[in-house]
Amino acid sequence: MREGGLVAGAGNTRKGELNDRINTAKGIRNTKRQAQEQMRDIVAQIDGLENERRTLLKQMHSSCHSVEQVNQEIKDLERRLTTTSMSGTQERATIKEINQLKDSLPVAKKFSAIDPQIKELKAQKNKIWSEIKKIRAEEDGLNVEMEKIRKELEQTNAEKDETRA
Repeated sequence: MREGGLVAGAGNTRKGELNDRINTAKGIRNTKRQAQEQMRDIVAQIDGLENERRTLLKQMHSSCHSVEQVNQEIKDLERRLTTTSMSGTQERATIKEINQLKDSLPVAKKFSAIDPQIKELKAQKNKIWSEIKKIRAEEDGLNVEMEKIRKELEQTNAEKDETRA
C-alpha cells in the first residue's frame, strides 16, 4: 500500500493528505463563521425593525394599522360629521379623532413599510441558514475523513514503533 511513505497511486503521503484536509476544513470553518456573522447581523436588523414596529404600533390609532384603514376611518368620520346631527361635544370629539387619524398617517406609512423589510430579511436569514446547514454537512463529512486518516496514521506510527523496538 505504501511505497517510500507515499500512498499507493498518489503523489502524497497520508500526513500530507491529512494536512490538505485540515486546510480545507479551515476554509470551510471560515466560510461557516462568515455566514453565521451575516446571520447575526440580519437577526439584529430584524430585531431593530420589530422594536420600531412595536413603537409605531403604540403611536398609532388603536383600530387602524394601515394607511388604507386610516384613510377609510377618516372618510367615515367626516361623512358621519356632515350627515349626522350631533351635540357640540360629540362633534368636537369626532373632529379631534379625525385630526388624530390625520396625524397618524405618517406613522401608518412607516408601519406599512416595515413589514416588507422584515419579510425580506427573514427570507435572507432562511437562505443563509440553509447554506449553514450545507456547510455543516460538508464539515461533518470532512471531519469523518480526517479522523479516518488520523487513525491510519496512528496505526502506522504504532507499527513503526513496534519494528524499532
